[in-house]
Amino acid sequence: MTSEEADSIRNMPFVFILGKGRSGTTLLQSLFNSHPNVVAPPESKFIIMHARRFGRKQKWTEADVNLFVDLLYTEFYFAEFWKPDRQKLAEFLLSALEYLDYPLACKMVYYYMKGNKENIVLLSDKNPFYAIFIHMLVKVFPEAKFVHLIRDPRDNVASTLRTYKIKNSIYMSLQWLMFNRIIEKNKSKRPSSYFTLHYEDMVKDVEGSMKQVCSFLGIPYSEAMKDINRKEIKDTYLVKGVELEENKRTMFEPISEVNIDKWKKDLKPKDIAIVEKITGKYALQQYGYPHAEAAVIAPVFRIAIWKIIYRVWLAFTRFRYTRYSVHAAYSKFKKKTSNNIKPEWGDVLK
Repeated sequence: MTSEEADSIRNMPFVFILGKGRSGTTLLQSLFNSHPNVVAPPESKFIIMHARRFGRKQKWTEADVNLFVDLLYTEFYFAEFWKPDRQKLAEFLLSALEYLDYPLACKMVYYYMKGNKENIVLLSDKNPFYAIFIHMLVKVFPEAKFVHLIRDPRDNVASTLRTYKIKNSIYMSLQWLMFNRIIEKNKSKRPSSYFTLHYEDMVKDVEGSMKQVCSFLGIPYSEAMKDINRKEIKDTYLVKGVELEENKRTMFEPISEVNIDKWKKDLKPKDIAIVEKITGKYALQQYGYPHAEAAVIAPVFRIAIWKIIYRVWLAFTRFRYTRYSVHAAYSKFKKKTSNNIKPEWGDVLK
């Protein structure tokens, strides 16, 4: 690889999709990947997971490249859904060895996933947990842009409760509030790097929303991005021999407005009271979501206890995701102690 070719990949724009899980982040990523000139693979946390180990390394060796590639394959989604040829990926990275640093290595991994696409104009990544690692993403990619997806907190919590077996509306409401507050705090520091998109607007007008997002990112809009019937996401996730967890199975449904205000029939009165107590004021003032009348009183003491628990979880999550050995050990522990935990880092260690 020539220095010009390496610089072309190094300078390729990168966008990160942010938002609380169940806000449409996977939908948006799939619409990006429908674009013939955009590379947007399934989510993977490898950028933040390995930044501590490789982020400051200026002079890479062949051993560094091989270790980096080996570590990529310890993550479930990378191993099962990205599935690049390990040897060819290593050879691709080694072709730029004299120019390699961590930002370039990461971009080269994404670029390698272009398949038959040509004239790539954008790399895209999404992960709900990126909300608490924005500072790290900006450190690795100072010129990165962000699309912030927001969804009515009641629909978000209702969707999460339907999808996961952890029926804790307090925890889910706190996560909606904390994630969006963190994103807004970072957004205020670099407002020109952020585009704010409401889930409701996206599903009501896919074409109009995608045209706005493309304009923000400085790339041409493609008709393929409408993808109402979810062809791209079926091609990506329907992998023979891989069973998807429940939260991914709903991705195959056609894009529609059917899930807007679904909370009105799905949420119990106590859950409505909890969501309103935790998120109501912020959701109204920051995003314009109207209040809902709660028929019961929210459990104030329980909410106070869970606020403490959540802050501990937040601190621990930030710690473990940036230390591979800690996260691998934690993932193995979760797998042994629960029958309802999806595969995570460390689960596919050879």
